[in-house]
Amino acid sequence: MKLKIKMIVFMIFVLLLYPNKAKAECVDVVLFWGQSNMVGSAGSYAIEKKADNRDISNIIDSDIISQYKSTNYVSVQIPKGVAKEYKLEVNNNGEIKEKLVDITNKTEILGDSNKLTYINGTLVPYSSKYQYYSIEPSKGTNVIPQFCKTYYEMTGRKLIVIMAAKCGEKISNFLPVTDEDYTTDEKEKKYIYEAMKTKYLNAIEYLEKNNYTIQNKFYVVLQGEADACSPNLSKEYYNTFSKVHTYLKEDLGMDFGAIIETARRINETEKLNECVIQVHDAQEALARNNNDIIIGTDLGYNLYKKGEKNAFCLEKIYNAKTKQYDDNSTHYTSATLSQLGKNTAKSVVSYLKTLETNQAPHISVSSKNNVVFYNINDGGSINKFIVRKNTYSGKVLIDRNFSNKKNINEKLEIEIPNKNKKNRFWAYSSDNEGNDIGMEFTVYKDNNGMISTNNSPNLYNVFMSGNKVYFFFEDGNGIYSFKARNLSTNIYKSKSIKNLARNTGELKRAYFTVDLKEMTYKNGYYYIYVRATDSSSDKLCTTERISLKMK
Repeated sequence: MKLKIKMIVFMIFVLLLYPNKAKAECVDVVLFWGQSNMVGSAGSYAIEKKADNRDISNIIDSDIISQYKSTNYVSVQIPKGVAKEYKLEVNNNGEIKEKLVDITNKTEILGDSNKLTYINGTLVPYSSKYQYYSIEPSKGTNVIPQFCKTYYEMTGRKLIVIMAAKCGEKISNFLPVTDEDYTTDEKEKKYIYEAMKTKYLNAIEYLEKNNYTIQNKFYVVLQGEADACSPNLSKEYYNTFSKVHTYLKEDLGMDFGAIIETARRINETEKLNECVIQVHDAQEALARNNNDIIIGTDLGYNLYKKGEKNAFCLEKIYNAKTKQYDDNSTHYTSATLSQLGKNTAKSVVSYLKTLETNQAPHISVSSKNNVVFYNINDGGSINKFIVRKNTYSGKVLIDRNFSNKKNINEKLEIEIPNKNKKNRFWAYSSDNEGNDIGMEFTVYKDNNGMISTNNSPNLYNVFMSGNKVYFFFEDGNGIYSFKARNLSTNIYKSKSIKNLARNTGELKRAYFTVDLKEMTYKNGYYYIYVRATDSSSDKLCTTERISLKMK
């Protein structure tokens, strides 16, 4: 009996010392911010709660169309429990309570139960006594449900989403009000960034208290319609967005951000709106120049350019009650928003997974008398290293086998280059599948006896967006041009791969895109040859063979 009592006391002591916490659930957290199309404004008028019978089969995927119930509602078939929204709801006493709510096929309205106003470090329900509100809920299905569904299907990872968007706001209004570039008019201060930050950090604290483990933290933004045209709009937008991005990374710990490109009202009597073009240019440049900003999708911009009115809500419908014309044509339908969410999820997953990229081994070349290769490394393992004279099929100068090394530090020498004459070489290694991945480069000795080399510009990032592959290059000397071909084409020209030959204007960084179907597919890999020209006075040209495979 005494033994049993001692055992019970011991067990109680162990339970008190080591509480039995629930197993931590691993999630990714996404902040959705922007203006009216991120809010989800399909449903502003009663007629938009009826079926949309227009033909959208050429712009929207069939799985979305099959669940398109009304202009403002898509019944996204997302499994229960795989995506939750952090919401702030107002109870009967006017107090705000935080909670996680499942996103399901019945989810139509997203965001908090009320418009919320940021006041002195807290969020309170909006009322007429305030001159502004900071964030607001949707009027129908926005990009979030379909984003979550696609993301989970591709990764098996659960999501916590935080929505903090507000209609009609230009990019400068998403800066902290203390920033020098925030809107100067006192009446325009709506504390949007402060509300975003407060809600997001509260959500993170809530998740940690409830034993969630957070892995990836990133944002998705759909904003730009409100930015007025100016002679320097593209530059101004670029600079302001960059500041918002920096704040989000530093204050909220974001890993990266995905931009959904935007549009405006389609008007048959006008050409493309110059503002839309300039915002598009700025957003593309943001993705091009930053490793942690990607284009989620450019579908909305392309639909706008093509004049696809069926992607947008109603246009000038007479309202007998108000005796006015209702017009919501600047906003996407819930079907289009769902498609944008689907495309963006694919881009984000591709960015997170990245592509397994096998490219030319990076080499350092140095010597006064001989060409010495050293510090040879590759993203994969190097099985061999071969250098040939002039071309891939030229005379073999070096042929060494290795055992799956990540890099090679030993020196490998070849003949002295001819003075004042370019010597072209082809250096390549084999990847883990036995495929040869190579780089063409030139070496020459100047009058002072110094050896100069021209290597391929560094390919520092590769990711997919839909069926497109984005290649990001950088070069300290500046990049002058790109060309490319697939393995079945013998010469480099723009017709070999559509829209690929490009003069980059001697940028330090540049990127180009290739459709997967335009690349050569072999043994589970996609292959392409790229040729880059740097900005040196003699425009030395280099070629690199690349293979890609999803991890």
